[in-house]
Amino acid sequence: MQGITKGTVLGNRYELTSEISDAPGLARWLARDEKLGREVAITVFGSKSSHAAAALDSARRAAGVEDDRLVRVLDAGSDDDHSFVVEEAHTGAHSLADLVRFEAMHPEEARRIVGETASALEAARQRGLHHLTLSPRHVLRLADGSIAVTQVAVGGALAGRDDISSAEATKRDAAACVKLLYTALTGEWPGKAEEITGLKGLTVAERRADGQIATPSEVVDGIPSDLDTMCRQSLNYDETPRTPGEVARQLAPWSAQMITAPGKGRRSDDAASDEDEKDQNFTVRRAADRTEGEGRRGVGAVGAAALAAAGTAGAAKGARRLSNADDDTDPGARAEGPGAALPRKPAPRAANEQDPADATMIGRPVQFDADETTQFSLDDEDAAYHRTTYDPSFEELEPPVPGFHGGTDDPDAGSSKLALGIVALFVIGALVLAVLGIRGIGGNADTPAASNSASASSGAASSGASPSGSASRAGTPVKVQSASVVNQRGMRVNDSSSMAQAVDGDTSTTWKSLLYRNRPWGGYPGYGGLALNLGTSTDVKSIKITPGEGQPLTADVYVGDAPGTAGKKVGSVSNATSQQTISSTAKGSYVTIFITTQSLAPGTSYYQSAVSEVSVEK
Repeated sequence: MQGITKGTVLGNRYELTSEISDAPGLARWLARDEKLGREVAITVFGSKSSHAAAALDSARRAAGVEDDRLVRVLDAGSDDDHSFVVEEAHTGAHSLADLVRFEAMHPEEARRIVGETASALEAARQRGLHHLTLSPRHVLRLADGSIAVTQVAVGGALAGRDDISSAEATKRDAAACVKLLYTALTGEWPGKAEEITGLKGLTVAERRADGQIATPSEVVDGIPSDLDTMCRQSLNYDETPRTPGEVARQLAPWSAQMITAPGKGRRSDDAASDEDEKDQNFTVRRAADRTEGEGRRGVGAVGAAALAAAGTAGAAKGARRLSNADDDTDPGARAEGPGAALPRKPAPRAANEQDPADATMIGRPVQFDADETTQFSLDDEDAAYHRTTYDPSFEELEPPVPGFHGGTDDPDAGSSKLALGIVALFVIGALVLAVLGIRGIGGNADTPAASNSASASSGAASSGASPSGSASRAGTPVKVQSASVVNQRGMRVNDSSSMAQAVDGDTSTTWKSLLYRNRPWGGYPGYGGLALNLGTSTDVKSIKITPGEGQPLTADVYVGDAPGTAGKKVGSVSNATSQQTISSTAKGSYVTIFITTQSLAPGTSYYQSAVSEVSVEK
């Protein structure tokens, strides 16, 4: 950019030290903040540009969005002929373009990176901001594994796109997220060549003879079916998720850490037909034990440290001023040292060396997998996927009747006699109770209310759930500390941010999930439940659940020391439309209402869960 060289000082504070990129009318530099003695990234453009004012305004608004996945805007201003936007610099970070320069990355790492990117853009969207120029250069993987997105709102303003309607801008950002996914999976950009100008090693995806872009599974081996479908539908049929948040939801859940399993390269055409069918049944779960399985094909990525898988975070309350420029917190501290370069051919690991990704993998949507026990492991010798039908959580069931053996062998004569004796005693006992009941009716004809109350209480105890009008002893209310949406393993997942409305004591407010095309939870039955944190281990006596108006609720209720379905199941509700009471004798610090099916949201063709209020008594 004319008039800008190394050593130039902008705003009497920022000394340019190293150019990152240069384009007509725009340049990105690393600079030294002379006031705080730290490195920053600075975008420089002409102050007389027709888009300069819009870019500075966008920078100031972007500074008000707090999300760890958005690169912080520290300062913005003008100096003579140049305007500039200052962002935190991330030492050792690599852009997505750098990460796929030599080979495409592991599909689950691609899922993680794009999922985090989409979540960040959703946080910005909720504050009325959009990216509009998203490309592989704008997505950074830091040395600690976390993801950061640069130039939100600013890039679009500089490109003259800030006047696009919110709906169109949202759609463009969602479509760009899918393009990033394709790039991460294949190493090719499915958009226009000018969008990746200056990105070394990144090529534009070729189109087939029919004019469509080849799906990732046609380019690279081992692509999960849901990722392949998302790319195909969006890029070739314009069936793009409506928002970045919807992209994140369809990708969720993803790994809590970088996937370090190396890959085997691009697709082998002669093996394609044999593997296409296998790719239709694919899920990733933590495997405690392994059996010999089918070798799966992987694609590589380099990993380092941990990043907690995050939900679609909303923007922080309130706007942060551009006094960020005086914040002496060193952003470089989050990423020390340069990241490792991507190997074209990874070195083999020792047979007993464990891949750290194995202990952190989180299951993902299994709409293509009918077998709930199918598992894959990521820590085998060559990082291939292995299928096993062994479930480490399986425990042999107790004999259904005392005195009976387990297993599937035919019972012996002694067992048969014992069974007949038990049945006979049961019949005799039932007859005695029936006679006593008939006599009781005659002897208490003048006290029908008490009889009805006892009957109602008996019915509630047998079913585990009863309408709120059923008689029960009053308990002490338990204050719910927080609420979140979790999967069956208790991991927080991406959904709506209104969980607190289910525990605010006000039935006029309602927690509602996102809308889904398929039920439950977009075709992932292990995905969603409402987990209530009680703070401390509590003897739970009852749970009262009020479904959302016009949206019947079907759910199982668990009490335990962790969220999810690992606790004790204390009851269930089925197609409930009014307040239900679940009786409990369990103790725990969490109550999880695990929603097993969903109803149509009123006035739509989409499925949704809704809970107006949940209260807990001890």
